[in-house]
Amino acid sequence: MARKPVDTAIVVSVGPLYDDTDFKTLETGISYNESGMSVDLFKESVAGVTQLDLTLTSGGNNDWTHKGNGIYEIEITAAQNDTLGELWVVGVCDGVLPFESPHYEVKPGNAFDSLEAGTDKLKVHADEITNGLITADALAADCITEAKIADNAFSAEHFAASAILKLWNQVTSALTTAGTIGKLLVDMLDAAVSTRGTSDFDHTSDGVDLNADQSGATIGEVTALGATAEAEVLAAISAAIEAYRLHELMYTALGSQPAAGSLFADLTEDDGGTQRLNANALEEAPVGIDQSMLLETTVSSVTDQTHFVLAAGPDHDISNWNQTIVFFDGSENDSPSVRVATNWVASTKAVTIDSAPDFTVVATDAVKVFCTALGATAPTAAQVADAVFDEARADHDNAGSMGEAINNANAEARNKITVDRDTGDIKVYKDDGETVRFTRQITEIDNDTQGIVPQ
Repeated sequence: MARKPVDTAIVVSVGPLYDDTDFKTLETGISYNESGMSVDLFKESVAGVTQLDLTLTSGGNNDWTHKGNGIYEIEITAAQNDTLGELWVVGVCDGVLPFESPHYEVKPGNAFDSLEAGTDKLKVHADEITNGLITADALAADCITEAKIADNAFSAEHFAASAILKLWNQVTSALTTAGTIGKLLVDMLDAAVSTRGTSDFDHTSDGVDLNADQSGATIGEVTALGATAEAEVLAAISAAIEAYRLHELMYTALGSQPAAGSLFADLTEDDGGTQRLNANALEEAPVGIDQSMLLETTVSSVTDQTHFVLAAGPDHDISNWNQTIVFFDGSENDSPSVRVATNWVASTKAVTIDSAPDFTVVATDAVKVFCTALGATAPTAAQVADAVFDEARADHDNAGSMGEAINNANAEARNKITVDRDTGDIKVYKDDGETVRFTRQITEIDNDTQGIVPQ
């Protein structure tokens, strides 16, 4: 019996088709829509037999194709081929004897691929193996060799927890076969246990047997270690120092220079036999890092103009925060407004400030918080304004800056107005700097303000 994979589009063959008059002439020209054509698909499973009417087509689902000598092929869709078991087709049409396909055994995809296509292997799950089925006697000699075990075949995920426990719960007294790993481990453990108490120091200091269970007992001082025990302890300490790279913190040995690449070597230098801190240890923070800035983030949402939720911030609540907070107006080229952050709630990232900023803060506006010196208070808006307007013009000439724009405007104003101190004429020029817009005569000079009064 031929096999087919379940849940897969397949084809089945029917025929040869014979004439229903002489019972021997091959019918090779039967079309999918032949008069009286009726074809049924039958599927048999453990639940019984089901029947499905097929609507033959040419080039579509249930395609009907003549393959030669009265043999025809019918396509069965994956949806129609959905039952494990047996599958076959029967049909009839005018002028032809009733016809039937072979019976096909419908198998799971893995079984079909392994038995027919040869592209897979049958899977045998642990759930299908009864207890005690696999024994040493049931396995042929050399059936499991290194060449037959794939890399990582025995990784942790391939073993149930109980299987690992079975291994470690094996009693050592049962591991007696010479030459096995189990016997080797038992012998090594026995040797380690037998020599554990032979180090040459007194196990019974002050009359206490250190090899016995002394729970709750007060053990006297061990005053000295023998050479063997001391060597074992020092070796264990050295191994721990090496494993955790503690030797790279200070010296590799007493009196020697710091180990290359160690923290101590990076931060010190030799000064006539004494290590002193070097420039690397004493230098300030890297250039470009603003050590006074505590936080740089954005506004996440606005409760009102003195209460905001930030995108980030400290992970603990802070009352009486008293730090300088600067809001930047994203709609006005990040124009700043300085306020004092008075309270912070970590769980909601909510900050409270002393008064509303100079512009309406909206979500996504940038925020920076700067450290205020201990005992000091953040500068007020008036103090910041004073500091800005008291700045020298010459210090603010960066291209594209507001300072440059003000300086240029002042220079342009000076170039477009001239005063003749001898005649008292004031001339105001047009934008071209050459054409005089108008001329006026100075009639008075205010000596208090040094202002001029034109005619």
